[in-house]
Amino acid sequence: MKKLMLIVCALALVLALAACGQTPAEEVVDEAQAQTEQAVDEAAAQADAAVDAAAQQVEGAVENVEGAAAQVEENAAEAVDAAEGVVTDAAGAVQDAAADAAGAVEGAVNEATAG
Repeated sequence: MKKLMLIVCALALVLALAACGQTPAEEVVDEAQAQTEQAVDEAAAQADAAVDAAAQQVEGAVENVEGAAAQVEENAAEAVDAAEGVVTDAAGAVQDAAADAAGAVEGAVNEATAG
């Protein structure tokens, strides 16, 4: 009888240990789901940060392009002004040369007719 009682007690201890030593499947699923949600949240935060950084780079590039366009426009206006000045000076020089030539021709005609 003692042996039977000893075997029953040993069996009860083994069953109790087996029952308490296992993690329920629901706890494992909940833990896995929590880890997955955390990983997704971290990935979303990293993606948001990357998008924000890219947006700032694009804004900077747009500002650079706008600044360059304004500089080109300013340089073009200065070039047009300079070209207008050159054309005006050239036109004045042509008029002066034409007047000098006309005066020379008139003088030559006067000399030819006088003499």
